[in-house]
Amino acid sequence: MTNQFARPVDILPRYSAACLQMVADGYTLEDTARYIGCDIELVWDVLELARRRLGAANLEQSVAAAMKMGLIV
Repeated sequence: MTNQFARPVDILPRYSAACLQMVADGYTLEDTARYIGCDIELVWDVLELARRRLGAANLEQSVAAAMKMGLIV
């Protein structure tokens, strides 16, 4: 459960929010990794961290939760 008074960066680090935003915008994990300049495994790990922090069951729920919280648009 997230704290209602937590700052966005406390809930989700910027790099996690950036990866989730790219997924929400329709980029693949490969595209995201190429854009950021890292390997796909790191992108997946970052998205998995975001999923756990947001209490979501899957990537789609992570994106929806982050949008609802105003962490991504």
